[in-house]
Amino acid sequence: MFGPPNSVISPELDVHDRHHIFTKSRRTAVPLMAIPWSVLGASLGLLFGGVVATIVCGGAVALGYWVLRTGELAARAQEMDPTIAAWLPLVLTILLAFAVLRVLDRSRVH
Repeated sequence: MFGPPNSVISPELDVHDRHHIFTKSRRTAVPLMAIPWSVLGASLGLLFGGVVATIVCGGAVALGYWVLRTGELAARAQEMDPTIAAWLPLVLTILLAFAVLRVLDRSRVH
């Protein structure tokens, strides 16, 4: 097994190594983050316009990757479960997208 863990197919990953557990979970969680990010961007675009939506979504993407990296470091230090560390940014992004959708829904009713 040569190269970074991302270049190794999943069955070759050591199931007991915390970094490999994180990597395997991250392979699914990170691509799925595109869905709530696009919902967030579209909702913010409807609420505030394109410039504000672009700035806020850029911040949301940066925050998501910061949470991902912080979770990875916490998982390597055995302070957090690696699976939770990989999926936490996705869950937080979904919650943020739902919160913005709720605000959008309330603004459209009145």
